[in-house]
Amino acid sequence: MAASVDELRLLVDAALAAGAAVDDDPEAASRAVFTLDQLAQQQVTTQVLVDSNAGKLVRRLTKHTDQGIAATAARVVATWKEAIALEQKAALGDGYASGPSSANAAPPLERSNGAAAAAAAPMLPRPPAKPLIVPKCGDGNRDKTRLLLAEALTLAAGGVPGADAGAAAADVEVAMFRQAGGVTPGYKATYRRLVQNLRDPANPDLRRRVLAREITGDVLVTLSAEELASDARKADNSRIRQTALAEAERGQHMKTATTDQFQCGKCRQRQCQYYQMQTRSADEPMTTFVTCVNCGNRWKFC
Repeated sequence: MAASVDELRLLVDAALAAGAAVDDDPEAASRAVFTLDQLAQQQVTTQVLVDSNAGKLVRRLTKHTDQGIAATAARVVATWKEAIALEQKAALGDGYASGPSSANAAPPLERSNGAAAAAAAPMLPRPPAKPLIVPKCGDGNRDKTRLLLAEALTLAAGGVPGADAGAAAADVEVAMFRQAGGVTPGYKATYRRLVQNLRDPANPDLRRRVLAREITGDVLVTLSAEELASDARKADNSRIRQTALAEAERGQHMKTATTDQFQCGKCRQRQCQYYQMQTRSADEPMTTFVTCVNCGNRWKFC
């Protein structure tokens, strides 16, 4: 079944957010590549791509400074172009067979079996390695959320014998729905936060604990981003806080200026404060530390 506009935008937004965080988060690149891989596996239609603006947004990542992100984004764009071409070809139906030249066409049996198989291969959906059964509630958006959560949990299925990823995903989704009071913006924000951490290659322990029901859905939806993070990310966050504290202590005497010359990669606003500090050798450029006044996002550059 083809992905919906909302489903595609959720993945695209997650990929863009991870791509924008590469400079500040050492694991952001791997998350972006993982999410782009998920996009490449989605069945898409021309209408969904147009309505979601996904093609234009993903194309931006083909120019990303991280080569892995750029290459994966280019592969996604190429995959979507191929899907559109196949859709257009299918829309023509039997035009080739019913055309004037069909009488002169070579019989199907005379074609190369290899060529025929290669032409047909892209149109065949790849079956899952194992059937994934997810309890449904009858609401299309909620059922799709359950499926995506279950797919993330199956990454840990081998480490939890006998675990039911579909049932665990349904438990989490019910807790999300109950907490948000429906399929609201809060519901979608919780989904993005959870699925980002559940799919994190560096966070297998979270997947295992959710799949084994050590962490129930009601508990999972209350955890902060810090509590959901992998041990490696928690250590990185701790180092970042220590560095920020040291910079704050050293920079108390520094003057912070407000400017509109920097655009925040997170909220796209231009209300920023910045200061500069010599962090490398004296003959190197100073490092500029920028904080977005609107959303609090921070970044630095030389």
